[in-house]
Parts: sequence; structure tokens; C-alpha cells
Amino acid sequence: MQVNRELPKNILLVEDEPIIAMAEKHVLEKFGYSVFLASTGEEAVKSVNTAAPIDLVLMDIDLGPGIDGTAAADTILRSKDLPVVFLSSHTEPNIVEKTESITSYGYIVKNAGETVIHASIKMAFRLFEAKMLEKKRSDELRLERDRAQMYLDVAGVMFVAIDRNETVSLINRKGCEILGLSKNDIIGKNWFDSFIPGECASEVKTVFRKMMNGEIEPVEFYDNEVVTASGVRRLLSWHNTVLRDRDGAITGTLSSGVDMTEHRKTEMELLRQIKEKEVLVGEIHHRIRNTITEIADMLELQAQDASNAETEAALRQAIGRVNTMRDIRGGMLKNDD
Repeated sequence: MQVNRELPKNILLVEDEPIIAMAEKHVLEKFGYSVFLASTGEEAVKSVNTAAPIDLVLMDIDLGPGIDGTAAADTILRSKDLPVVFLSSHTEPNIVEKTESITSYGYIVKNAGETVIHASIKMAFRLFEAKMLEKKRSDELRLERDRAQMYLDVAGVMFVAIDRNETVSLINRKGCEILGLSKNDIIGKNWFDSFIPGECASEVKTVFRKMMNGEIEPVEFYDNEVVTASGVRRLLSWHNTVLRDRDGAITGTLSSGVDMTEHRKTEMELLRQIKEKEVLVGEIHHRIRNTITEIADMLELQAQDASNAETEAALRQAIGRVNTMRDIRGGMLKNDD
């Protein structure tokens, strides 16, 4: 028999028959465990909270008056996360199923033998350690996810992740602000059916599906509108990257979107003002040209009515200068065009 050389683990043995309890305690101590006894369900619940730190509970089901072993185990597990193994003479399927709904660390039939008891306890400890390791990893992943979400939330642009099923799996605070919805109202929704304008949703969805299937290269940059909760359209400039799993298979996209709505409105307003100024400048040029032509025509009439050659020559010279001004002005207009 190999004795456990590690620091002894504390086992709470819950058994209402004193003789059986002492026999089972002796067996457990042979395998190097420290054993604490409880004879009722109520005492077991109290012992878990007041005795030395308990590493495992070995629980009988029938405990006489008071709560039975299943109720005691359920109460213990509501406040403590530790392995509970049932040790009972019951073999009825409904009893066994009831214990399985409470804990999944094992069920030992009494008189199964010392080897079975020890093996079952060791298996329960291994299962519990595996569970704790998985919980630690899960907590670490949750911490990393929360940290990443925090970084995304402080960004001044929208971040949205869309999985292969076209549903939103992640969105940051800015994205919620732009769409006018809470995160819970966005996560799990079909992105294209819920937030892309109807007239272009089908086209964008087709491109996304081809990208997921590897039929086309990812579209890194593009602009398109989204529809907010109030029905308002916002224009966003997107930068996209493809998400892959460990095997390199495409699992979705992560996109950052800059809200260009106000910028585009400002741009359109500037273009409108420039166009208005161009029309105004064209009208001024037209009037100046007409005025110069009228001056030249008036000088021509005066030249024709001149009383002497000297006056006519001076008027002809003036007409030439006016025509030169008109030609220069016309050349400037052509250059502006």
C-alpha cells in the first residue's frame, strides 16, 4: 500500500452510524488523510464553515432526523466550492441521478472496498484540480477580454467584430453611442440586417460571405452608411482586418469605423459655397466684359463723329486700349476655367 507523502488533505466524513464512521475514518487515515467527523447534515454544513479547511466531503445520504446528505451537500456547495463524493448503500437510479444533479465528483457504494474508495477520492481530487485550473484559465481569459474591452471603449472610433454567422460578437462604447443602442441590444444581432441600409445590405452581405469563404481578398478600406436606432444614417470610413483561429481559418472580421458624417456635411457645404462663388464671379466677369464692350462701342461712335483727324486718332487709340483690356480679361477668364 502506497501512503500519500504530500501534506495531508482534510476530509469531512459525514456518517450517522458511529461504528461505520470509525471504520471508514480508519481506512481514510491509512491513506494519509486527516479526517473530521459529522453525524448529521446540519453538523456537516457547520463543520465546513468552522473546522479546519476542508478539501473534500465524503457524504452519506441517509443521516437520520434532519436534512439528508443530498440537502446538506447542496447547502454546502452554495457557499463553498469543493468536491463532494457520496458514499451510500443506495443503488436506486433515482437516488444516484439526484446526487449527479448536485455534484459530479463521484458516487461510491458502501462495502465497495478500500481500493475503490481511495481511487474514487483521488479521482475526485483530480477532477477538482482540473476544474480549478479551467476556472483559473477562464478567469484569466475574462480578465484579458475585459482589459481589451476597456482599451476599445476609450477609443474615439467605433470597433465592431462580426463572426461568420454575420452576427455582432463585440462592440465598443463609441459604437454603441453611434448606433444609439446598448451593448446588449447590439451583441448577437445580424449586422447587415440590423444596421446597414436596406438598399445596400444585400450587396455588402454578399461581399462579406465571399470574404469568409476565402473567395475574395479582404476589403481593407471602404466607406458605407449605418442606420442608427432612430433611423438616422451615419457615414463611416472603415478599416477592416480578418480574424482567424489557431488553424488559420477565417472566423470573422474586426473593423474600426470613423464617423465621417459631419465631415462630409462640412465638405458638401464648402463645395456648395464654392459653386455659388463661381457663379457669382462668372456673373461679375460677364458684366465687366459687357461694360468694356459698351465703352468701346461708345468710343467708336464718337470717333465716327469726330470734327478733326487729331480727335479721331485719339479716340481710335482709346478704342484700341479698351479692346486690349477686353482681350486680356478674356484670356484671364480662360485661364481660370
